Amino acid sequence: MTCNEKFLRSFIFYFMLNISVIDAQIISGKVTNDFGQPLLYTNISVLNSNTGTTTNEDGFYLLKLSQGSFKIVFSYLGYRNDTLNVNISNNIFLTKDIQLKSISLEMDVVYVFPTDLNIAEEIILRALYEKQNYLSNLKNYIYDAYTKSSLKVLKNDTLISAGLLQSLSKGYYRYPNDFQEVVLAKKQTNNFN
Repeated sequence: MTCNEKFLRSFIFYFMLNISVIDAQIISGKVTNDFGQPLLYTNISVLNSNTGTTTNEDGFYLLKLSQGSFKIVFSYLGYRNDTLNVNISNNIFLTKDIQLKSISLEMDVVYVFPTDLNIAEEIILRALYEKQNYLSNLKNYIYDAYTKSSLKVLKNDTLISAGLLQSLSKGYYRYPNDFQEVVLAKKQTNNFN
């Protein structure tokens, strides 16, 4: 379905929906950028009123107005606003396409400096401090360790389990650098080399 067909269907839907408003006049069209591409959801407002609309996903708009003279403003971020002056008389259907020109937006540089730590940063820093404090006071310790390892190999493009090793060990540490580990028990499958 082409854009014109979509627009026509949208128009018929809106017309049928609002058939009760006999004196409403219709202005429609398409809003595009410098390259002719549709500008989706462009803001369209009638000056000095609460009336307005936006373009659809294809850049088309439909605006109902009563009789009179109006200034319609088309605005889109990054584009220069355009104003359309229209005089509406009875029973008209007016089509006005609008092309908005892009502009460069120059903004002041904003610098953000953290002044306080968030809760997560405070917890992490406190944990690091406590760890260093704990380790500096630690002179001797003993630990038990249980280790389970498995060896997997690739055979005929299939990953298979080739062996299993389990061990129980006890470790001893005495300040400043005396470390020893004793294996208390070891169990392994026959094919583990």
